[in-house]
Amino acid sequence: MDGRPYAVDLRERVVPAVETELWRRVAAAKFEVSISCVVKLLQRWHRRGTVQPDRTGGGKRATLAAHAERVLPLLAAEPDLTIVELRSRLAAAGFTAAAHAQCAEDFLHALQCEERHAAA
Repeated sequence: MDGRPYAVDLRERVVPAVETELWRRVAAAKFEVSISCVVKLLQRWHRRGTVQPDRTGGGKRATLAAHAERVLPLLAAEPDLTIVELRSRLAAAGFTAAAHAQCAEDFLHALQCEERHAAA
């Protein structure tokens, strides 16, 4: 498997097979999935009433654009500000910045990308 969830039709065949006739191990072999997959599908079915997979991708969106009014003046005043220095100045103003950027230029680039994405 390549990290994607199993197809819903397969999920919908596994659960009834185990609930009506097959042992978990037999079902796993029959549908060519792991025993763990069968167990987790049954748990999902009993807890949620569905075998639908969770949404994938997307992740958590960054919130840089919402704080542009704090970041941009700092970068305009000191364009070669490091991310550590930028985070320090933002922290003094009561704002916490993520440490993923390597420098203030990357921070600004991420901000501009986010603004373009939000406008689209």
